[in-house]
Amino acid sequence: MRGGGPLRVGVVGASGFVGRHVVEALRARGDDVVAVPAPRLRSSGRDVATLLAEVGGVLDHLAPDVVPSGIDVLVNAAGMSAATHPGGSDLVGANALLPAVLAAAAARSGVQRLVHVSSAAVQGTSHLLDSSSRRRPENAYARSKALGEEALERSRPGSLDIVIYRPPGVHSPDRAVTRSIRALAAGRWSWTTAPGTAGSPQSLVANVADAVAYLTRHDDPPPVVHHPSEGVSTAGLLLDLGGHPPHLLPRPLGAALIRGADLAARVVPRLGGHASRVRILLAGQPQAPSWLTQSGWQPVVGPEGWRALATVPERPLRAIMATTVHERHDTRVFHKMAADLARADGVDFRVVVADGGGDLAAPVQVHDVGAPPAGRLGRMTFSPLRVLRHALGVRPDVFHLHDPELLPVGWLLARTGVQVVYDVHEDVPKDILDKHWIHPRVRPVVSWLVDRVERGAAGGLSAVVAATPSIATRFDPRTTTLVQNFPRLDEFPVPTRTTDAGVTPSVVYLGAMNEIRGLVVLVDAIAIVNRTHPCRLRLAGPFTPPPFEAVLRSRPGWRYVDALGVVGRSDLDRVFDGAVAGAVTFLPAHNHIDAQPNKLFEYLAAGRAVVASDFPRWRELIEAVDCGLLVDPTDPVSVATAVVELLDDPERSARLGRNGRRAIEETYNWDVESTALTALYARLADNRGKR
Repeated sequence: MRGGGPLRVGVVGASGFVGRHVVEALRARGDDVVAVPAPRLRSSGRDVATLLAEVGGVLDHLAPDVVPSGIDVLVNAAGMSAATHPGGSDLVGANALLPAVLAAAAARSGVQRLVHVSSAAVQGTSHLLDSSSRRRPENAYARSKALGEEALERSRPGSLDIVIYRPPGVHSPDRAVTRSIRALAAGRWSWTTAPGTAGSPQSLVANVADAVAYLTRHDDPPPVVHHPSEGVSTAGLLLDLGGHPPHLLPRPLGAALIRGADLAARVVPRLGGHASRVRILLAGQPQAPSWLTQSGWQPVVGPEGWRALATVPERPLRAIMATTVHERHDTRVFHKMAADLARADGVDFRVVVADGGGDLAAPVQVHDVGAPPAGRLGRMTFSPLRVLRHALGVRPDVFHLHDPELLPVGWLLARTGVQVVYDVHEDVPKDILDKHWIHPRVRPVVSWLVDRVERGAAGGLSAVVAATPSIATRFDPRTTTLVQNFPRLDEFPVPTRTTDAGVTPSVVYLGAMNEIRGLVVLVDAIAIVNRTHPCRLRLAGPFTPPPFEAVLRSRPGWRYVDALGVVGRSDLDRVFDGAVAGAVTFLPAHNHIDAQPNKLFEYLAAGRAVVASDFPRWRELIEAVDCGLLVDPTDPVSVATAVVELLDDPERSARLGRNGRRAIEETYNWDVESTALTALYARLADNRGKR
């Protein structure tokens, strides 16, 4: 590669477990590193031909510079690392389709080499782990990785040099799989098959990262490179991690345990990853000599690195995220913040709710303090007390509350030394100005009082998290972090196919439905549209309050409505099939004018044009991105006219959708906002015990 001087290396998955170590290794060699966002893809392909047929459609929907120009080498360290994953379109998209798309995009941008981080798991129970094309994947994860390798071998676009790198199990002190083996090795169940000298295919993350960096600049690596043995034996691994020698089982007993694990995996396929680990721990697996060591590469960390894995890291930051108002699967609370923090290294995290739905162990630990009593007053009194009692029992380092009614709980916990974070979703004082159950003459006074109390209470807490810039201006900038409610790209994969011919076009509305959010006007508008153009209105969300459904059903336009109810996040792509636009036609209430509705950005993430209320802040965004049409939300004719314009001009509708999707990929996405959240929690971890 380029004369031995510094390279410009793009890293896809730069914030992931392997990716961030690769970035460190490249920078240590003096290279210029560019973090390249990974497009979140889904694919139903189960063979290479189907997969490669999808690549062109994906590239058409991606920004032309998805792989920036001027990059010498692209490293793909992205993907889903989940040996127990049951399989599905998300796994295939991340581990098989994404590498093929990146190869095509890299070739288009003039990249010289792609280094793809695969996995030794593709060879499964092979008698020898090597760099051959022999693949025997045993579980859904391994099959997706093997399919990704095959796609790269078949595609080979242009003059792009593709190197596939296969590391075995990758370890660091704080990685979950390492912690599990350490706990096993330290206990009475530390077993392996006699004599315990069989090689165990394991690797340290620092060595994996350095090997990747080596592959970016060597002149002529082979197409497939497997990671070399790091000299770890089955007994040695358990000795290093557990601090004492393991029990040695007779070979027939060890073989019987392996057969039992394999049988369990055949009955329950999701156990395939666990069965593989049982076999590796008990019997090991030989590794062939690797091109890496034959060409001069040596691990940067030796046996001392394996012994260091026995060191138990500092106690994780214990954090509680609590809500008594939002439902447990709230998009911001659960699917964004909780999902990220539950996966974060060094954080022991749980969500506390009050809905009577019971506890949940995975993917996020949820504790339910019980359904609230009937009535608003009962909920605001008894549910916070239950949350307080639970928090006092857990003794968290951080208490992250999402509802104003939990501010007294936060204030009391702060007095005991807990770091309290107040997450502000709404401008509550403005919201009060439109509350129908408060007398109009009293609302300004109540709004003023709430503003003073809320800001006063927040001033005594460790941090405030604001969902919008306008909310952030109400609080002390020294303790306020802006974490905007932008979409997760993995919930809105890049479209890979066009709408089926003959499908009636539709307009989508996502989220809670009530009159102030413009649903009556929207249903009336769809009736007007259908006078000249067949079109459905898809409503995905709950009616709040439930009797509001009867109000909408009484409107003439209801005959053109598909009420889908609450839709899971994994089914959002199905909701948008055939949609020409997403509607966010909130009425001009005080709390709507400066709002940033989540659904607005979700429509853009889905690659659809938006039909939106003509509010100044919304106009500024939509005109800058050129992603939709602005309407008078109080006038059904205005809304219907916009929908008809999009139906009459499919090219314009598609262009607006592409513009919106590009803006989401580049700016308005949760990956960007999540960095602010994780940085806040890093500061809270550093401040633990200092208050």
